Amino acid sequence: MYFPRSVLALAACTATAATALLTACATTPLPLQAVVQLRATPPASPDANAPITGELHFKQWQNDVLITGQVEHLPPRGKMALQGNALHIQTAEDCSAPDATGSIFNPTHKQHSYPGAGMAGDLPMLVPNEQGTATVNYLSAQVKLDGPDSVIGKTVVVHRDIDDWAIQPDGHAGPAIACGVIRAVTPSR
Repeated sequence: MYFPRSVLALAACTATAATALLTACATTPLPLQAVVQLRATPPASPDANAPITGELHFKQWQNDVLITGQVEHLPPRGKMALQGNALHIQTAEDCSAPDATGSIFNPTHKQHSYPGAGMAGDLPMLVPNEQGTATVNYLSAQVKLDGPDSVIGKTVVVHRDIDDWAIQPDGHAGPAIACGVIRAVTPSR
């Protein structure tokens, strides 16, 4: 079969462009991602038969980090309006001892405050439903997944009490009742 040179040139050009596009797609970095598995810390959870568990996902979204997930088996919210559990990213790198969770992650040296205004580790409070499940859906401009201020390797801590976002250094949030280490994960296409 005979093809004019212009058709052959166009086919070669198209193949080269397709190869370049595939190469660019293959080398385009995927958004950074991380996950934390939360587990109850000693002493016991509110219900020893249903220890606190949870999973939070961290995903780079433009210049911010989206944190989503659920925490289960929290003490159910009572009739009081201000009930829940403080949630912080802490400086410690493991959860082996209840008092080893460190302080709230604060690479910019700010005062403890409400999420987005204070320390990078100040996260929204967990407000459990009647079944003891709290949902997290938070977009943070302060949390970073790379660079010197990365939260990878730090811990996420669920505290026994609410965070008043005023008392320094931790909002009088009480001891840890669940903890997990933030681990990088390989993003999928």
